Amino acid sequence: MARAIDTTKLERVKETAMELIVDRGYGGASISMIAKKAAVAEGYLYRFYGSKLDLVNDLLFEQMKSLLEIIEDLFHRYDTINEILSGVIKELFKRGEANPTHVKFVYVLVHDYSFRLKEEQRNSIFEVSERIKNLGVENGEIRNSVSEEEVFIMFLMHPVQYMNFRFKGLFHKTGWEEKDIENVIEFGLNALK
Repeated sequence: MARAIDTTKLERVKETAMELIVDRGYGGASISMIAKKAAVAEGYLYRFYGSKLDLVNDLLFEQMKSLLEIIEDLFHRYDTINEILSGVIKELFKRGEANPTHVKFVYVLVHDYSFRLKEEQRNSIFEVSERIKNLGVENGEIRNSVSEEEVFIMFLMHPVQYMNFRFKGLFHKTGWEEKDIENVIEFGLNALK
C-alpha cells in the first residue's frame, strides 16, 4: 500500500528550502540543513527528490510556471503588450508583498552561478518571451530589434530586481506604492519601444 503524502509537511520543506537558499545561497543550503529546519528526516526529502538540485529545480519551476501561467492568461484576456506587461508586473508586486521569500528566491537563483536552469525551463521562458515579442512587434509596441532576452528582462527580471532593492533598502527606501509600480511598468514599456 502506498504511503499518503503529507502535503503540509512537503510545503514546509519547500518553504524552508527557499528561505535557506535566500539566506545562504544555493551552495550554502544543504539537504540536511533543509531537513533539520523543516523538522523532517533527510530520507523524507529523498522520497520526493533525488538531490538538492532536483528540489531547487522543482521549486524554481513552480515559481516560473505560475508566472508563465499568468502571462498565458493575460494573452487570452488582452491584445496589447501594455496591458499584458502591466498585468504581469502588478501580479509580481502583489506576490512580492504577500510572500517576499518567493521573489527573493527567484532573484538569488538567477544570480547564483553555481545553479543552472533545466533546459525545459529555459525553453519555456524563451517561448513565452518570443510570443510577447512577436505580438509587440506586430502591434508596433515593441521595436523589431528587441531580443527575447530583453523582453524577459523587462517583464520579469527588472521588477524582481526593483523589489529586491526595496527589500534590502538599498536606496534607503523599503516597500512600494502604486506610483512605484506604475514607474516600473512605464520603464519596461519604454525600454522595449
